[in-house]
Amino acid sequence: MADESAFPGLRSVLRNGLFLVGRSWTEAVLRAGYALLIARVLGPADYGLWSLVMTAYMLGVSAAALGTDMLISARLGRDRHGSSGFVEVSLALRLALLSVAAVGLGLIAMFAGQGPEVAAGLAISLVAIFGRGLSLWTRSVFQGMERGEIALVTTLACRLVEVSLGIFLLFATRNIFILLALHSASWLLEAAIAYRRAKQVQGFSAPRFQAREMLALARESAPVGTAIACNAALHAAPLLLAGFLGAAQAQVGQLGIVMQFAALAVMGMQAFLGATVPVLARALDRSDGRTAHYGGVVALIVLLLFGGLGLLAHAFGAPLLVGLLGADYAMAADVLPWAFVLGGLSLLPNGFWQQQVLKKRMRPGVSAGLAAVVLAVTLAITLWPQHGLHGVLLAVAAGWLMRALVLLIASVQKPT
Repeated sequence: MADESAFPGLRSVLRNGLFLVGRSWTEAVLRAGYALLIARVLGPADYGLWSLVMTAYMLGVSAAALGTDMLISARLGRDRHGSSGFVEVSLALRLALLSVAAVGLGLIAMFAGQGPEVAAGLAISLVAIFGRGLSLWTRSVFQGMERGEIALVTTLACRLVEVSLGIFLLFATRNIFILLALHSASWLLEAAIAYRRAKQVQGFSAPRFQAREMLALARESAPVGTAIACNAALHAAPLLLAGFLGAAQAQVGQLGIVMQFAALAVMGMQAFLGATVPVLARALDRSDGRTAHYGGVVALIVLLLFGGLGLLAHAFGAPLLVGLLGADYAMAADVLPWAFVLGGLSLLPNGFWQQQVLKKRMRPGVSAGLAAVVLAVTLAITLWPQHGLHGVLLAVAAGWLMRALVLLIASVQKPT
C-alpha cells in the first residue's frame, strides 16, 4: 500500500476520485447508451434536435455555476464543518443565476428563429435547468466533503429510472418531446434527493439570500466563472455553431453522437481532476513542492489517453458507428477522431489552471477563455462556407489550442 506520509492525500484522492469517476462514468455510459438508442430508433434529424437542446440548456447551467463549484470544494477541503454559511450563500447565488439562465433560454426559444421544434424543446428544458443546476451544486458539496459515494448512488438511481422509463416511452411513442420532458423530470428527482443528503452530510440550513454576501461571492467567483463559462461555450460550440450556421438537423445529430463517445473519456478525466481539488488546496496551503509537477503529469496523461483514443477512432470508427447505428450515420465516423482531439485539447492545461485558480491567479484563465471563444467563433464563420462541419471543428480546435498555450505560458511565469 502507498505510504500516506510519502504521498499526503493520495489515499483520499484515489478514494474520492474512484467514486467520482464511478459516478461520472455511470452517468456517461447510461446517457451514451440511451442516446445511441434514441439515435438508432428516431434517426439523425430527431437526434439532432435532442443534441441541440441538451447542449443549449447545459451551457446555461454551466454559466450559472459562475465558478463556485471549485470554490465550494476547496473551501470544504480546508474546513469541512465550519463553512456552512459559505455553502448557504453559494446555494442562494446558484438559484438566482439559474433563474437568470432560464429566462435567457426562454428568450432564445421565442426569438432565435430556429423553428418551432427547437423552440418547443428548449421550452421543455427550462425545468431541467433548475434540476440539473441544483444537482451539480450538491455534487460540489459531496466532492468537498470527500463523500463521492453519495453522488454515485444518487446518480445511478436517477439515471436508471430515466433510461428504463425512457426506453419504454421511446418505443411506445417515438416522440422526442416526451423524452425531453422525462429528462427534465429525472433531474428534478435527483435534485430533491441529493439536496436532502447534502444537508445531512454538511449541516447547512437553507439558502442564505443576503444581497451583500451573494455579491461578495459573485465578485470572488466571477473570474473563474468567466473562464468556466468560456470552456462550456467551447464544449458547446461544435453543435451550436453548426446548427446556427445552417447545418441540417441530421448533420447536427451525427456530430452530436460522436461527441457522446468523447464525453465518456472527458467526464472520467474531469472527475479525477475534481477529486484532487480538496487535497491540492491543502498541499498548496503548506507549500508542498511536489505540486509543481501536478500540471505536467495531468498534461502527459491527457496526451497519452486522448491520442490513443483518436488513433483508435480513426482506425475503427467507421465499422463501429455504422454497425451500431446504420448507414445513415456514415458521416459520423468521419468526424469521430475530431471529437477526441477536441476532448484532449480541452483537458490538456487543466492541471495548471486548477493550481492558478487555487492560488487566486484568475487573469490567465479569463484571458485564455475569452480569446479562445472569439477565435473559435470568428474562424467558424470564416471557414463554414467552404469547409462546412470540418471548418467548424477546426475552428473549435484552434480555440482550445489557444487556451492551452496561454495557460501553459502563464504557468511558467512568476506572478507580478
